[in-house]
Amino acid sequence: MLKFNSQIRYGLRAVLYLAKNESQASIREISKAENIPADYLEKIMLDLKKSRIVKATRGQTGGYSLAKKSENLNLTQIFSALDKNLSKTPCQGACLLKNTCQAKTVWQTIDQTFKQSLKQIKLSQLIK
Repeated sequence: MLKFNSQIRYGLRAVLYLAKNESQASIREISKAENIPADYLEKIMLDLKKSRIVKATRGQTGGYSLAKKSENLNLTQIFSALDKNLSKTPCQGACLLKNTCQAKTVWQTIDQTFKQSLKQIKLSQLIK
């Protein structure tokens, strides 16, 4: 089973919340609705804002909203904003067996298929 870090898990839930409600929401509102620690969610939302997944409005009635339509956002965009290394297979980094490993092709194929799958899944598909 693939294991994603908490930033990805919480970030996806926050983005889905915004997509479902099709409106602006505060950190406090998202935090309460999705049971995500507010301080941690604030950091996540800043990362999503930097990657232009969400936009922020300041002020008393401010909050976060999607920067793009949900049909124009895929999981690769969201996950990459929260984890720079999307590879979840063992052949990443400085592997001592990289020149002799017979399983390397298998891991690379799985990694490529995984990334292609994420790219094909639109946020709008998850809220229907």
